[in-house]
Amino acid sequence: MSIIVTGTIPKALKPGVKTYWGAYTEDDLLASKLVKMESTDEQFDEDVLISPFGLLKTKNEGAGVDYDSMSQGYVSRYQQRTRALGYQVSWEARKFNKYLNVVSKGNEYLASSLRETKEVDVADLFNNGFDSNYTFGDNKKFFATDHPSRAGNFSNTLATPSDLSEEALEELCIQIRETNNDRGIKAKIKPILLQVPSALMFEATRILESQLRVGSANNDVNALKYMGLFSNGIVVNPHLTSDDAYFIKTDAPEGAKMITAVQGEFSNDGAFESGDHKYKIMTSYSVGVTDPRGYFASQGV
Repeated sequence: MSIIVTGTIPKALKPGVKTYWGAYTEDDLLASKLVKMESTDEQFDEDVLISPFGLLKTKNEGAGVDYDSMSQGYVSRYQQRTRALGYQVSWEARKFNKYLNVVSKGNEYLASSLRETKEVDVADLFNNGFDSNYTFGDNKKFFATDHPSRAGNFSNTLATPSDLSEEALEELCIQIRETNNDRGIKAKIKPILLQVPSALMFEATRILESQLRVGSANNDVNALKYMGLFSNGIVVNPHLTSDDAYFIKTDAPEGAKMITAVQGEFSNDGAFESGDHKYKIMTSYSVGVTDPRGYFASQGV
């Protein structure tokens, strides 16, 4: 077990150090822009698909009305997972490291580790999104061409992967608008956000923010910008592991989620014999996908 002693940070024992550094400015939590954030008091939660009614049928004079029925579809289960980290400081380090508040700095670093862990866990939804070893409620990977429904299979990825381009985004946007609900009725969802890795941030900005079409001598309007698509803009996620894959978030009400039972709980305790103190942070949350219509993507080539 690691323990911070006086020899761990010897410079803290005497004056002369101008700055102890190692932390960096932290932006707002990216995860909150990428997935739906919910809270719970339960050890697990389940999202259950209730298949809606279909279209109305023609009723002939004197004939009875056709009756439809709702039905239960697949279940998405969110099992809470506890994440924790701590550090231990000797009595001597707390007493004699006069020029660095080890506990204050340690707690700051714990909070940073908590935020970063959440960012990585959410990013892994997308990093593993094309891997059939990682499946969700419908027993399919996040991005698949054969998500099941009562009306037949649907896709939330390009049949032929394509690198990020104006044409590829337009194709995915068309696919989004033509997506049906579980009974084959148009879901009427819209693209609202483009998530890209750092390697694609400049290309994504050129594509979405240019007034005219990108890479063309024609004086055509940039339809993606003109139509007001991607109203929530671009999110550059440095935790994405592929330099080619990109992801479109839609306004589907239930998509990818983080359901949290414990946001972040600090605690500490001391050892009577040694005088050492332990400090820890614990959290509990679950990350998953309820409706794959919440995102459309291409893994690039």
